[in-house]
Amino acid sequence: MQIKSTIVLALSVVILSPVVRGEQRTAPGDVSKIRGFNYESAPTIGHNEMWLQYDPAETERDMDYARRLNLNQVRVFLGYAAYMRDKAAFRRNLVHFVRACQVPEGDPQRSRPPGWIR
Repeated sequence: MQIKSTIVLALSVVILSPVVRGEQRTAPGDVSKIRGFNYESAPTIGHNEMWLQYDPAETERDMDYARRLNLNQVRVFLGYAAYMRDKAAFRRNLVHFVRACQVPEGDPQRSRPPGWIR
């Protein structure tokens, strides 16, 4: 079961990450500006349940709170059981989550160090 979860996570990283050719990805020299958190919706218990009972409005609200706190990195865990139960809904929820995490145009947090993963 853990191997399958790792495979789903690896595939989602590959699918959702931009392909950078001819450019080496490196971390910025000054990592003191990275403010991250692990995310799981409040009313759910466990990562699978979060994706099975995904609430777009709650996620958007939580990501807005994170922006107000100047948090600029988020980590979620992708459950294989949730993926297997409803693949289309899981993908739709994951795409919504990624879009909810994007910083809106004009927001001061939109500027990122050069060379950082976009």
